[in-house]
Amino acid sequence: MKLVEIKNSLAKLYYEPLDFPLVISDFLTIDDGNQKILSQVVSIESTTKEDTNCAILKFTLDLDD
Repeated sequence: MKLVEIKNSLAKLYYEPLDFPLVISDFLTIDDGNQKILSQVVSIESTTKEDTNCAILKFTLDLDD
C-alpha cells in the first residue's frame, strides 16, 4: 500500500487487491508515527497499472486523544 495524496479530509491510497482486498465502507487506521487517524473507504477506482487499485479514504476520527 502507498498513500499518494492527502487533500482536505480525503486521501488516495494505492493498493494491490489480491494482497489487501478492500471494499467500500471498510475502515482503516492510518499511522504515520506521530498521529493515528481512523479513515473509511468511500470510493475505489482502477488505475492504469493492472494489479493496482486506488481507494479514496475519508478521515473520520483522530485516535490520538
